[in-house]
Amino acid sequence: MRRTEKCTTIYKKSSLKVNIDRVVDPIASKDRVNSSASRRLQRERTTVQIMIQMYCQSHHHPAKGLCEECRQLAEYAEKRLINCPYGHDKPTCARCPTHCYKRARREEIRHVMRFAGPRMLLRHPWLAVMHIIDGATGCKSSMQRRSEFVG
Repeated sequence: MRRTEKCTTIYKKSSLKVNIDRVVDPIASKDRVNSSASRRLQRERTTVQIMIQMYCQSHHHPAKGLCEECRQLAEYAEKRLINCPYGHDKPTCARCPTHCYKRARREEIRHVMRFAGPRMLLRHPWLAVMHIIDGATGCKSSMQRRSEFVG
């Protein structure tokens, strides 16, 4: 059984304040929760949230936070990350063999990422570089994962 904890991340280089849901598995040991894979998933959630926020501020000009359409997209992206079948072995969505986004939502997030991706290098260089590095590492195939459990 999973439970969700709210946490807030504040970036010093920007005035963005991003709320992120962190999924914690109460059965897992502290080593597993604090592993690099968990940090990578948290970083990916943060990256997607910031990209959506950058896009919304530039295109929809909300007075505060996100507009309704972008808020729904951010929630949808968060649910997809939480429910990813690859879990801690998750690749970036662009390199994932399983497309879990609905077609319309996939086009929306691609549009957001095409806009925000190049700007991330200037506004959040660490997240941008780490996203590129994460994209270079692939996910394990289902056969590789099965062999780990069997033998």
